[in-house]
Amino acid sequence: MTVSSRALATLLILAGSGAAAQDLVFTGGVGPLALPAAGVNATVMQDNGSDARIALAMNGESALRFAAFTSLSLGETVTMSVCGHDILRTTMQAQIDSGYVISAPLDPALAQDLAEVINGARTCAD
Repeated sequence: MTVSSRALATLLILAGSGAAAQDLVFTGGVGPLALPAAGVNATVMQDNGSDARIALAMNGESALRFAAFTSLSLGETVTMSVCGHDILRTTMQAQIDSGYVISAPLDPALAQDLAEVINGARTCAD
């Protein structure tokens, strides 16, 4: 049996991606892709008006897995969530090699709470 390179890449990025509550989870495209919070750093940025955004910087294996995920999900709608909160929904237009993503506008308190979860300062609220 021959495995296509797309199928092999999909298996590699999804391997071991059983999502825990504090993981950053991408659904849609070839997902789900769960990235452990330990592989991501979050910074809250003030948005125009009364909203905030979460700037995410993935490192090492997380950035590589995300780049493969985005490459295989071109043209597909992808949702990013953490602790059950959808923080971005977009159509994947290009592969993202940088490991950097910015959320959609969020309530500032929610953005701060989720950034703290991603950074390991707390766990998801019940």
